Amino acid sequence: MFQVTDPLKAIMAVENYAVATSQIAHRVWSARLPVAPLGGIGIMFASYDRWRQKVGWHGAEASLTTLSGSGIAAV
Repeated sequence: MFQVTDPLKAIMAVENYAVATSQIAHRVWSARLPVAPLGGIGIMFASYDRWRQKVGWHGAEASLTTLSGSGIAAV
């Protein structure tokens, strides 16, 4: 990968290679950080949508709370 003809140029080439690879790793890590929570939120909403009849509130139970004619809530 590197041919050592001049020691100073060889050291600079290795240092430049290390800096470039660390910058690439930093950009990949920085792009991954906001994606992970968004993916988790998406999985949560998808699973709730699939199994919403077994978890959470149901529409049939919401009809139990109605207002009577006098404005008092009958529970």
